[in-house]
Amino acid sequence: MVKYLLLGIVIVLILSVPAALGQDPDKETEDCSSSTSKKALKYYKKAVDVSSKSSGEANHLYKEAIKEDPDFADAYYKLARMAMGRENYLAAKKYFLNILEVCPSYNIYVHYYLGQIYHSAEEYTKAVEHLRKFMKDPDKIKVDRHYNTAETILDKAS
Repeated sequence: MVKYLLLGIVIVLILSVPAALGQDPDKETEDCSSSTSKKALKYYKKAVDVSSKSSGEANHLYKEAIKEDPDFADAYYKLARMAMGRENYLAAKKYFLNILEVCPSYNIYVHYYLGQIYHSAEEYTKAVEHLRKFMKDPDKIKVDRHYNTAETILDKAS
C-alpha cells in the first residue's frame, strides 16, 4: 500500500514540474516553441501582460518579439490567434504557416486552424491535408467539438 502511495506522489510531482517551472503543459513540444533571446522574451511577457487591456499594443509587442527572434513560435501563435479573433484570416494563415516553418511539431491546433482557414477559402486540398494532420493523434485534441468539426469538414471535402 505504501509503495503505491509513494508511486502516486512521484507521478504527481513529475507532472507538476513543467507548471512549476512556468512552462505550458499543453504544449506538445518544448524544443522550438520559446525563445532564447532575453529581449524577445521581454517583449513577449509584456505583450501577455497587456493583451487583455490593449490588443493593439500586444500585437505590436509580439511583432517586436519576432523581430528579435524570427523563430519565436509562441509569439507567432499568439499573433495568429489574435488575427483569428479579428477575423483576419489572411494574417492568421501567414502566422500559422510561419509556425510550421520554424517549429513543425509546435501544436496540432496549428493544423486545425489552417484547415478551417483553407476550408473557408475553398482550398479543399490544403484543408484536408491540415485536418488529417490534426486528427492523426486524437489524444492531443482537447475538445470533442474540434474533432467533430474537423471530421465534418473532411466528410464534406471527400
